Amino acid sequence: MATRADEPAAGLRQRKKASTRAKLLDAALSLISQHGYEATSIEDIASFVGVSKRTFFRYFGTKDDVLVAWVGEFGEHVRKSLASRPKSEKPLLALQGALISSVKSYESQYFFSIPLERAINSNASIQGRKLVKLQLCAESISHALANRMKTSCATDLIPSVLAHCAIAVLLGASYTWYGNGCKGKLSSVLIRAFRRMRIDIGPATN
Repeated sequence: MATRADEPAAGLRQRKKASTRAKLLDAALSLISQHGYEATSIEDIASFVGVSKRTFFRYFGTKDDVLVAWVGEFGEHVRKSLASRPKSEKPLLALQGALISSVKSYESQYFFSIPLERAINSNASIQGRKLVKLQLCAESISHALANRMKTSCATDLIPSVLAHCAIAVLLGASYTWYGNGCKGKLSSVLIRAFRRMRIDIGPATN
């Protein structure tokens, strides 16, 4: 049975594991962005962080995993950003602001780059896994939006519809951005996409 004396040690181990995973993910995305997916090996990633190849496999099953591992964390970032939006904002506007803010944050950390997008889009299996993770993100965000609206996804369609539409707009913006050679910033394309949507379907409502 764990004692109170064990709790600080357990907490320290968890923080160390989280830190190692984050370093491996950051190193992988950085190296892939600089050298390309095929030219970056698991050995390169582990060596960059100063750990063994075995340590890499404690956190990621394959090199492919690092290409989609961040998506769940991105969803959590959107949730936190949504919680910090002004309470006076209408739901869709708050969600758009949270999503744009999160994309801008991740743009500075190699998460949206030509080599990464090329690696994902050239592999149907990885594409599928990314879409599944984005689906889970949308479901998670819908519950956060429901809490903000003081309603429930079980009885109210609006939070789920808004969250899934927002993720769909992000996907559409990503495809357009990638198809245009990743010129400019994805966040700028996303802002234009949301503006276009508001023109076509009308203003956001409660």
